[in-house]
Amino acid sequence: MAPSDEKGIKLIVEDSYQGEEQDENLVSFTSKISTDFEHINFNQDAIKIRNIIRALALTPGSYFYYKNEKIKVFSAKAVDLECDLPGRIISYTK
Repeated sequence: MAPSDEKGIKLIVEDSYQGEEQDENLVSFTSKISTDFEHINFNQDAIKIRNIIRALALTPGSYFYYKNEKIKVFSAKAVDLECDLPGRIISYTK
């Protein structure tokens, strides 16, 4: 059982959660994250972009270029908007 719900969190807080050892025969590996993957593709849907940004924040981070300047993105929110320009940035903070 993974402590991913309220019951699991309660067990962790009460220091009574019993973890289980991982079966090393079921381990899988992936390749290193490439800079191509870090580069935001605004042609993808908003949910996928948001998930990639979340997965890569804070290190290595996601980025895009604007006027030849690399802009790093540390968080994003997908919103349901009728928009004729996919990937449009509607607000930002420095």
